[in-house]
Amino acid sequence: MDHVKKASQVSSFAVVGLLFVVAVASLWGVIGWKAVQERQVALVQNGEDARNLVHSLAQHASKTFGGVKIALLGAREHIQSGERYGLPGPNSTNCWPHTPS
Repeated sequence: MDHVKKASQVSSFAVVGLLFVVAVASLWGVIGWKAVQERQVALVQNGEDARNLVHSLAQHASKTFGGVKIALLGAREHIQSGERYGLPGPNSTNCWPHTPS
């Protein structure tokens, strides 16, 4: 009878220990699962942030180069109009306006 009591006592400790191990393993499993989910959400958010930054930089570059293009076209027009009025052009070696001879 004493052996039966010891066996049932050991068996109950084993069941309690097993339930404890399963509970701790389940807790760590849920923590790991949530960590993986949060990492995936962070990666998606960072990807969206990177896309938005690239789009913003592309717009800024486009506007910047558009402004430079307008300025260069204006300078070219100014140089060409100066050639029409007898002013030195871009290929001229004389910096002074031409004087009629």
